[in-house]
Amino acid sequence: MSELPNFNSPEFQRDLYANYAKIREATPVHVSMFNGSPRYSILRYADVAAGLRDERLRTSNIDTMTVEKLLASGNEALINLVNMQRGFLVLQDPPAHTRLRGLVKRAFTLRAVEALRPRIESLAHELLDELERHGEGDLIQLFAIPLPVIVIAELLGVPPEDRALLKRWSDQLAPILDRTLQSTALVGAMTGAHEFTQYFRPLAAARRREPRDDLISAMVAARDEEDALDDEEIVAISMFLLTAGHETTSNLIGNGVHALLEYPEQWERLCAAPACFDSAVEEVLRFQSPVQRTVRVTKEPIEIGGREVPENVIVDFVLAAANRDPAQFDEPDHFDISRSDNRHLSFSAGRHFCLGAHLTRLEGQIALRALSERFPTLKASESVACYRPGNLLRGLEKLSVVV
Repeated sequence: MSELPNFNSPEFQRDLYANYAKIREATPVHVSMFNGSPRYSILRYADVAAGLRDERLRTSNIDTMTVEKLLASGNEALINLVNMQRGFLVLQDPPAHTRLRGLVKRAFTLRAVEALRPRIESLAHELLDELERHGEGDLIQLFAIPLPVIVIAELLGVPPEDRALLKRWSDQLAPILDRTLQSTALVGAMTGAHEFTQYFRPLAAARRREPRDDLISAMVAARDEEDALDDEEIVAISMFLLTAGHETTSNLIGNGVHALLEYPEQWERLCAAPACFDSAVEEVLRFQSPVQRTVRVTKEPIEIGGREVPENVIVDFVLAAANRDPAQFDEPDHFDISRSDNRHLSFSAGRHFCLGAHLTRLEGQIALRALSERFPTLKASESVACYRPGNLLRGLEKLSVVV
């Protein structure tokens, strides 16, 4: 195997993008070991963009043997966790993926999301009122996390008094997406999946009896040509939307503010030029991708980057490395909020292009606008950034600021 940096080492994470660059420059396909099996990592933009659209790769049953072993354990909580994970949209292939996505996507169209703008703007300013009262605080806990949690809670139809439950479950379930489950995290994820299921099953049943103007009711009522979503599918989709939607948007806001404060000339440009908010969010997504990678499995032997990749192996598409590829982006390690032609891959591509991309973008734009309007002299009060552990999701644990 290659002597290049090890993806899973703490040292790799400490100098993340420099290590991505070393691998990207050395080889189009980097082979490493993951859980005793070879993993083929793709870091060049052209190869990642093509691979995400390649029908010869699948997402379902990525860890088939592991899943079978887990299901054979007889542990009811573990079986519930695995079954919920298998129902995630990101781990579905056609025809199941086509059917499920089609039933949910109406809530995330550009028109539907734009209708949420006034409410999100109001929420953003309510949260920043608290930060202003204190004059300083942790932007992640006070703003970057609660904003998307409240939005997804209201979208699903969860009452305000239960929002804290959603945050707790999201924290417990996030390691599933990151595929870095250790024994302690696995216990937490099983607990979170069980509690989430126990909460959402009766909620779905209540919406069948008395529909409301929320996503749970819409999923209950949804019909395609053959059948409706059953309760298990509704619970799995709700779990996925909560965890993926909240984590991605929280990371986008936190990473964005941190990058802007690291490059104060960019923060000043943003405060002076309201027209830059759209492009600023795209640049944050490119420069500091909230989701670093996505995985597929080969259905058959395929060629990627001029190298033969065997059948039935994991292919790791490193979105964050592709987003810093100098073959695609001029000065890719330079943070420029006015960058044009910014076709990053942070929302993936092909059939698995992020369902919530419109909503994530809108929340990011509103968050940055509200912060720049309210606190143009915003400063970080700590110089060292601490990112949460994990190889897939990248977000700050804390960002202390003074307003």
